[in-house]
Amino acid sequence: MFFNLESQLNHKHPLYLLSNKIDWPVFEEAFSPLYCEDNGRPCKPIRRMVGLLILKHVRNVSDESVVEQWQENVYYQYFCGEQELQTGVPFTPTELVAFRKRIGELGMELILKESVRVNDDHDETDRAFIDSTFQEKNVTFPTDAKLTRKIIGRVSKINDRLKLPMCQNYKFGNKVSIVRTWNGLIVGALSFRNEYDGHTIDASLEQTERLTDRRPKMLAGDRGYRDRIRSVHTEVVIPGVSNKGDSYYIKRKKHELFCKRAGIEPVIGHLKSDHRLCRNYYARVFGDNINVMLSAAAFNFKRAMRHLFALLRPGIFQPLCDMLLILLPVNRIPAVAVERARGAF
Repeated sequence: MFFNLESQLNHKHPLYLLSNKIDWPVFEEAFSPLYCEDNGRPCKPIRRMVGLLILKHVRNVSDESVVEQWQENVYYQYFCGEQELQTGVPFTPTELVAFRKRIGELGMELILKESVRVNDDHDETDRAFIDSTFQEKNVTFPTDAKLTRKIIGRVSKINDRLKLPMCQNYKFGNKVSIVRTWNGLIVGALSFRNEYDGHTIDASLEQTERLTDRRPKMLAGDRGYRDRIRSVHTEVVIPGVSNKGDSYYIKRKKHELFCKRAGIEPVIGHLKSDHRLCRNYYARVFGDNINVMLSAAAFNFKRAMRHLFALLRPGIFQPLCDMLLILLPVNRIPAVAVERARGAF
């Protein structure tokens, strides 16, 4: 008679823990002004829309699939703010498209910022690593590439003669830049056209400062970032030949640093295989910009879920529980409570 989701769910489930750790009012405050209060039909709850955007990239599914799974999964419903079981679909999948356009790139960056905040070690950003990769677009590559290039060349000449504006001639993907902290948290994810790697550093660090309110003191990259030794107050280091005057200790520290920098490669691999960075299904340049931020946010949220789940493992809480039972006088605790405390974990 008084059924509600919170009382029926497993309170140790990662999605349950994450839903209570995310600061949902931040999204309500930021996105509410984008809606008209006295015109049109009422909008869908903002938490539901943001929650499904997060779940879409965390679970690596399409708009249609995440809407179907929301109807079947009570943890999805609780994560999106529902307090009672819902048996109908939340909305049509096309409303997610409209919501992404409504909140824009700034809204996606706000989601990415919150994904950084929910990780308890988000303040450790003095040392960071940067790398770039290719984000493939969901378009068909032409079979006759030579003929395509010839057509593009002729069209470009006509465009130059008529002096018409042209954003781009052709594109099958774009470059993205990823900034990762020493402990594996993504604090920067930006989309670029075809810039040289070194030209992506300034914009990437500016985004990192917006997300974490601080700027890394040291940024390590590969040799693609050569010719850049500093960005404002951040030192940029790349692997190279050791200086003759370096001691064994300095050489070993540099070796450890660049071995650690290589850890950004599997992070990019997880973004591509698990969080929809491998193939971008969003349209136009706007889709290029938001896909990388949503993928990075999903990676951070999933990382937070793993950490929250690790805290609830029996090996961590059992010694603490036993110690508390030893320290507290047993005669003040009912026998039933003692047994429950011992078997709780």
